[in-house]
Amino acid sequence: MHLWHLGFYFQPDVPEMLISGHERELITYMIKYERSRPDTATPDAVDEYVRCYSMPGGIRAMLSIYRAMLVDAEQNRQTAQKKLDVPVLALGGSAFIGDRNESQMRLMAHDVTGHVFDAGHDLAEEVPDEMADVLLPFLATHQ
Repeated sequence: MHLWHLGFYFQPDVPEMLISGHERELITYMIKYERSRPDTATPDAVDEYVRCYSMPGGIRAMLSIYRAMLVDAEQNRQTAQKKLDVPVLALGGSAFIGDRNESQMRLMAHDVTGHVFDAGHDLAEEVPDEMADVLLPFLATHQ
């Protein structure tokens, strides 16, 4: 399964210690195994990921996004008691999360539009044109 890394990322300090100095290896691994189209990660993009994650606090910042999921989950449970009235677009990649984003958002909002792309984790980089073809009409309709 694609989510093996969550338990690892949730641990305090250990991932920073183990990843530090190996940012390129982590990014290369994740691109290879989380994307349907690993070739969409250009060398320049990989270099930029490495540059950012190699900066002081870079890995900790990335891990903080994942660590916040534990707090987010509890906040979402509380917030879901009253569903959102705003339209929501839930996007997923068939090789990663798929339609689970849509099913989860249906617990949170009344008006949910879901779309699953032939892609993995990084939709904006794997299928940018297809994503724009879904996102722009949604935004235009719900101004």
